[in-house]
Amino acid sequence: MREREVPNLRWNQVNVFERKVTLHASDTKNKKPRVIYLAGELYDCLRNQLILKEREYPQCEYVFFREAVSPTGEIQAQPIKNFQAAWRTACKKAKLSGKVFHDLRRSGVRNLVRSGVSETVAMRISGHKTRSIFQRCNITNEDDLKQAAQRLDTHLKEIEETRQTESTGTISDSRAKG
Repeated sequence: MREREVPNLRWNQVNVFERKVTLHASDTKNKKPRVIYLAGELYDCLRNQLILKEREYPQCEYVFFREAVSPTGEIQAQPIKNFQAAWRTACKKAKLSGKVFHDLRRSGVRNLVRSGVSETVAMRISGHKTRSIFQRCNITNEDDLKQAAQRLDTHLKEIEETRQTESTGTISDSRAKG
């Protein structure tokens, strides 16, 4: 998700049972709706947010919120006003200095591609409209190059083994018939 999409995310866009978030066209930068399916830690995080919301702030419509003191002295859940400040606070608490929110987006794209998800699917998930912009997030490093060489080697060995098996099978088939 984009930085702007996070603080505006509301519970009516999250379906915990189907494990998905639905972003409406009006909620996205490129004005195209998007569905993001939830798994692993992301699903756990949103499920925990839902538990907190139901227990402490049942009226809160926002998935991510800030706690603020009302004029009556009561602690309430309110929308995040300054996402950058909230991000810095979260990073400080997590002891992650020097991180910007876009680092998550870049890591998400790289992890999708490295796990074998096609670029077109990864682009739909990340909301990238063009391949050139998508490629800015899909940064290639030396480990990627090393893995590519290893995969190519494995693939070529599999081809050679298949050829040897086929040629051996053909010879033995012709001898059996002769």
